[in-house]
Amino acid sequence: MYEQVFGLQRPLFDSEVAEPFFYEGGQRRSILEAVTYAIGSGEAITKIIGEPGSGKTSLCRALVSRAGDAFRFVHLQEPELRSEEIYPVLGKRFGISKDLASDTLVGHQTLHDYLVKNHVEGNHVVVIVDQAESMSLATLEELRLLSNLETQRHKLLQIVLVGRPKLDEKLARYEIRQLRERITNSFTLQPLDQEETLRYLEQRFAWAGRAGELPIDAGVIKRAHALSGGWPGRVNHLIHKALLVAHVEGVDRVESRHMRIVARDGVEPSTMSWKWFALAVVLGVLLIAGGLFLTIL
Repeated sequence: MYEQVFGLQRPLFDSEVAEPFFYEGGQRRSILEAVTYAIGSGEAITKIIGEPGSGKTSLCRALVSRAGDAFRFVHLQEPELRSEEIYPVLGKRFGISKDLASDTLVGHQTLHDYLVKNHVEGNHVVVIVDQAESMSLATLEELRLLSNLETQRHKLLQIVLVGRPKLDEKLARYEIRQLRERITNSFTLQPLDQEETLRYLEQRFAWAGRAGELPIDAGVIKRAHALSGGWPGRVNHLIHKALLVAHVEGVDRVESRHMRIVARDGVEPSTMSWKWFALAVVLGVLLIAGGLFLTIL
């Protein structure tokens, strides 16, 4: 939409591009290294907590892309997954069976055999469970049972639970205390400070092909940090909208007045379509232009 105007060679905030972007600041590199070490060491369950927009998805993608050939990952992104569906779903994802639903014992044994084979070959099998806070207690308990799969000396399956802070509230419940006790490592993603937000945007623009300084005034970055609370996903949303405002106005630099329009919009990404936002942007720019015209008169 505005990539050419701002010197970008790829969509700035497109999370589906072939080369995932991962910002290592805000202790995210340390967390990535710690999680990689945990699953490589065969520890049973690792937990990652983060607010919406904190970068949980980016962290998990970086984990998968950087872990190495000895790791076999499966990503569960079905928060409504029922406990009885875990074996057939995992069987299908691992490519070992397409029908394990009829008998849990058969599914358990089939999965165990697959894991033993990978262990002998020197592979680490990891299940990343996204949106874990929305899973039922029964499903979470079934995941704990999966973590029991082991040889006499080694765990055969590592589990990474990823969720919002509500996951901690759910894990505090007495009914799944055994799962809580099985978690050997817990990490919490923190918001970026203002300097880290600047560094984050610099790396993001460089990753998208922008050479040289950011096409954004310092005041815009300060305001974006304040409005976003330092969460990268929210920074993305605000800067994307500000770039769109500047683009509609026909300029190649984002200034404070553009961010003021974005701030007045005051809606979350999910509650307003881009078509209506674009219309709001045009109206906002016209109002600004009208005000300047009256001032001149």
